[in-house]
Amino acid sequence: TDGARYESTPETMVPVPAIQRVYDQYNPKGPARFADGLPTPASDVFVDFQDPAGQRNFYLWRTRLYERQEWCASCKQGRYFVEDVGPIGTGPINVRGCVPDKELGVYEFYDYICRDDCWDIFYSTTINILADSYTNGQPQVGRLVAQVPVYQKDPALIDVEQLSLTAGAYRYYKLFQDQTQNTGTLVDTPPAPIVGNVRNVANANENVIGYFSASSVALNHYWLDRSNVTSGTFRGLFYAQTGRNPNVELPRKDPPEYGKGLPSAICIPSPTRTNVRPQGWR
Repeated sequence: TDGARYESTPETMVPVPAIQRVYDQYNPKGPARFADGLPTPASDVFVDFQDPAGQRNFYLWRTRLYERQEWCASCKQGRYFVEDVGPIGTGPINVRGCVPDKELGVYEFYDYICRDDCWDIFYSTTINILADSYTNGQPQVGRLVAQVPVYQKDPALIDVEQLSLTAGAYRYYKLFQDQTQNTGTLVDTPPAPIVGNVRNVANANENVIGYFSASSVALNHYWLDRSNVTSGTFRGLFYAQTGRNPNVELPRKDPPEYGKGLPSAICIPSPTRTNVRPQGWR
């Protein structure tokens, strides 16, 4: 905002091998917990690929999970209203959303089912990297890329991205990994300054956090059918997100003209929600 200019060192886009296979195994003791604190099972997702021989390769994995969402709105001390603008039931609507209702308790919620298809999106949050220092040119089998909590037995879709990294980008991610994920023991090394490849052109003393990298990406849309889920108590995605069961509004007494009946809620797109059918969804 102050007109400062930043530049990075050159980055070369390195080719990345294709993902040969994606598969999952049921893990009854996953890393996550339900909202009530109980452990939740997981689907462990793995990839196989062939590491190229005769060159150093560095990898990063990212995942994006799509879970079908059945509940699209929750109103605290309020009710959800949809007004028909055109022909009732077939014409356009005006979404009024959650309208306050002081007759309800301060902590009283009403929840509303989705009017159309809706998916919640969950992104990987851990740094998953690999250097082929000891496996150069060898087949890579069973690389764990995700542990997906099984909150519901409905199928889901996970996009697996396998990215190439330069040596500099790998070192940068490795420092972040060591300082954020591999900490908490007496033998941990002291934190090292995390220095990226971006600098302020006019002020070399500014400590710029970040790394500009160029990566090739191999993408696989994997259908997680959960047919191998054999145990567990599944209370649904809504419960996992909120810690409670949905509370459906009772029929309204003397509703306004636009509020007759119990409405369904629209799916509002956001970085963590979409109403567009994901590529690869069955």
